[in-house]
Amino acid sequence: VVDAVGEGVADFRVGDRVMGMLNPIQDGAYGEKVVFWAAAFAHVPEGLDLVEAAALPVGVLTGTQLIEQGLGDVAGKTVLVTGAGGSTGRAAVMAALDAGAIVTAGVRESSRDAVRDLPVAAVVDLSDDKVLAAAGPFNCLADTIGEPAERLFAYVKPDGIMASVAVPAPSPPPDSTQRFSTLVVAFDRARLERFARELASKNRRMPVARKLPLAEVAQAHRLMEQGGVGGKIVLVP
Repeated sequence: VVDAVGEGVADFRVGDRVMGMLNPIQDGAYGEKVVFWAAAFAHVPEGLDLVEAAALPVGVLTGTQLIEQGLGDVAGKTVLVTGAGGSTGRAAVMAALDAGAIVTAGVRESSRDAVRDLPVAAVVDLSDDKVLAAAGPFNCLADTIGEPAERLFAYVKPDGIMASVAVPAPSPPPDSTQRFSTLVVAFDRARLERFARELASKNRRMPVARKLPLAEVAQAHRLMEQGGVGGKIVLVP
């Protein structure tokens, strides 16, 4: 909730409920109060809880940009989304479905429950190469995991494209006609606010996996490192 605004700020007023992206290399967000650039924040609509809103920006924008910018026009195409049980993957699935794609959700076997409510064409176990091969090859692949990305080219059609969050970016096999697109997420207020309004109207669901008090930040990092959380971990005051 905005406590004060700087000179020249016209987008926000004291008392506004907001969400956004902070630069982790500078100050990060591990505090009860932060100073933020207005250009990197958005309004939280009525009906959306602030804890839910806090979990949205990075995952939602990364997932939607993987589809809309990384893959481009996916209407009528088959798309595999890896890590579909997480927040970024879930957002990518939603964006691909909105764009008219035929979507397969790639998850760990333990994460199947996290995607049961999504109207995808199929759900596959990412650790099972035979299952992946039988489901593909796909026109497009949106990789929200990033590691190991190289093996995923085997499930993309020869003229297909993969968009990934992997750093460093993997290269298609030698002499391949496959294309690769890497993504560094950028803030997009209009896109984020549109997604938040859909959540507030209950047309969408983005579960928060865990809520921990700020004092338990070390435990939050342990959970992240173990993996398999199935969504965002939010630190609350």
